[in-house]
Amino acid sequence: MQSFLRLEINPRIVSGLLIFASAAMLAGALFFQEIMKLPPCVLCEYQRVPYIVVIGLATAAFLLEKKIFRLWLLSFCALALFINAGIAGFHVGVENGWWKGTDECGGNFGSGELTLEQLRDLILAAPVVRCDEVAWSLFGISMAGYNMMIALAMGIFTLMSVLYLACPGRAAQKSLAAAGGAARQKPEQEKAEKDKPTRKKSAARKTVTKKSTVKAKKKTAKPKLRRSKKPKKDKDKE
Repeated sequence: MQSFLRLEINPRIVSGLLIFASAAMLAGALFFQEIMKLPPCVLCEYQRVPYIVVIGLATAAFLLEKKIFRLWLLSFCALALFINAGIAGFHVGVENGWWKGTDECGGNFGSGELTLEQLRDLILAAPVVRCDEVAWSLFGISMAGYNMMIALAMGIFTLMSVLYLACPGRAAQKSLAAAGGAARQKPEQEKAEKDKPTRKKSAARKTVTKKSTVKAKKKTAKPKLRRSKKPKKDKDKE
């Protein structure tokens, strides 16, 4: 336990975890899109952008050597993850009907100068994906809900790591002090528990010795002699 508390967070470990987690989220999104045949809506595509940004920033933080640059890059990673959680939260509100979505939430038909025939062919060919329709859910939580929780957890982890790296001395002192206090309390408690039966035995012995000494004193004590009353002399003797 003490060795675990003494471990310091490495910026490269944090960067590697962010790269792995962001790549896993993008791979999961592509799995649902290509394998499960669930095309994304506009808000779903917006939620992929912060993960791409995090991969780029975390890769730079992993390769750089200066600590200040790493902290700034990891701070921007935390900001991107919080923005992603905000977009996902907005998407959850649109799915539950708490507020209306953007103008593009009706379907992803692209943009640009298109003729009516091209726009009609695009509408007929492309799947219409509305942001207020839940395409997939697990335990009553949609993909946007899970993305919001994961992005928020990643952002909090990154922010806490940056704060720890910014002042490692205080954090290390606190962890070592906590470990030292716990280590000191344990042997004291063990000694106290071990001393309990010995204390009880010594107290019992003391009481037995006291009783025996009292009895011995009573036996050896000399009986007190009663003084006999002298008869009064008759004043009027014949």
